[in-house]
Amino acid sequence: MRFRYLIMFLCFMVSAVTSFCYGAEEKILCGMEFGGKKSDTATAVELASDGGYVFTGSTETFGAGKKDIWVVKLDTAGRKQWAKLYGDTRNEVGESIVRFSDNGYILAGHTDSHGAGATDLFIIRLDIDGNNVWVKTFGGECAETAAEVVAVDDDSFVVAGTTCSYGQGGNDIWLLKMDGEGNNIWSYSYGGEKEEEAAGIMAMKGGGYVVFGTSDSRGDGSKDGWVFGLDSEGKKTWDKTFGGKSEDMIADAVATEAGILFVGSTESKGNGGSDVWVFRTDMKGDILWEKTYGDGGDETGVSVVPAGDGYYVASKWFSDIKTGEDMVLIKIDGDGGEQWRRTYGGAQSDVPVMIIEAENDRFIVAGTIGEYAKDKAMNAWIVKVDRDGKCSW
Repeated sequence: MRFRYLIMFLCFMVSAVTSFCYGAEEKILCGMEFGGKKSDTATAVELASDGGYVFTGSTETFGAGKKDIWVVKLDTAGRKQWAKLYGDTRNEVGESIVRFSDNGYILAGHTDSHGAGATDLFIIRLDIDGNNVWVKTFGGECAETAAEVVAVDDDSFVVAGTTCSYGQGGNDIWLLKMDGEGNNIWSYSYGGEKEEEAAGIMAMKGGGYVVFGTSDSRGDGSKDGWVFGLDSEGKKTWDKTFGGKSEDMIADAVATEAGILFVGSTESKGNGGSDVWVFRTDMKGDILWEKTYGDGGDETGVSVVPAGDGYYVASKWFSDIKTGEDMVLIKIDGDGGEQWRRTYGGAQSDVPVMIIEAENDRFIVAGTIGEYAKDKAMNAWIVKVDRDGKCSW
C-alpha cells in the first residue's frame, strides 16, 4: 500500500507542473494505492458494517493463477485490515460485491478455471471476515460474465450479467435470483437477435427491479441505452431505449424521489467525440430531461451517487496518449446543472469505476491508477472526498 498525497500547484508556475493542470484547474493527486508489481485492479466497492469499506477486483501480483479475485477490507482511514484471494490456475475476476443480511458479502464475478464454458458466473458468499461460505458457478457452453449483484429484503439476491449461452442471439442480459445458500429461485434472459450487455440492476422500493445496459437489437443507433422494469418474479413490465444514431451507453443509475437518474456516455449528442451523458426519467422510463458534459474529446460517465442537494457523477476523461485517462468528479444539481468539476490523478492513467456514499458526507471512489501503456502495472486506487470534492485521503 502506498499513500498518494495532495499536490497543489498553480497552473501558471514552472513547466514541470503543467502535467498536473487541466485548463485553469489543478489536478488533484490523492487517495491510496493497493497492489504490487503487476496489474491489480478495483472494480467495485461496498460499505462494511463497521463503517469501513470493502473493494473487490482482480490481482496478477498475488494468488494462484494468472488473475485471481481479490477482496480487500479497509478501515475508515483507508488502512488495510485484511485481504483475501479466490481463484485457481487461470483467470478469476471480481466484478461486484454487496453486503448481505448477516453483514457478510455476496461477490459476483467470472471464472475460466471452472464451469461449463469459456467463462462462467462465479458467485461467492463470504462471512464478515472474508472467508468463503460457499462458491458456485453458473453458465453454459459459451461465455457468461457478471455486472452487478443486489441484495433483496427476503434474504435473497439477484445477479445481473451477460450470457451468450442462453437467450435469443449473440449476447443477452441474464438475471438470476438466488437464496442465501446459492440455490436458484428464477433466471431469465432478455435480448434480441443482436448484442445486449448488462450494466447494472436496482432493487426498487415496493418490489421489482430496474435493469439497465446497452442494446444493438433495439433503438436508433449501433448501440443504445436499454432500460426495462421487472416485477418481483422477473417478468417485464416496461421497456425503453435511449440514444441517437451513434453509440450511446448507460453505465449506472440511482433511484430518486422524482424518478431514476442514469449516467453513461453518448456519441449522438454533446460537444463531439464521446460525452458524459446524464438523464432523468420517471418510474416508467419516460424521459424528463437530459444533459451532456464534455470538451470535445472522449469523456465517459461511469457511476453516480446522491450528494446533498444533487449528485456526484464519477467520469473518466481522456487526456492524451501518454497519460491516458483522468478521473473527473462532476457535481450536478437536481436538474443536471453543473455546480463544479474536479480532476484527480497524476501523470498516469487514473480511471474511476464506482462511487458510493460513506459516513459524514464523505464519498469513496474506487478505480485504478498506473501507466497508460501496454504491459505496465496498474494498481487499485481508492479515494475519499468530502461533499465539496476535497480529498479526505
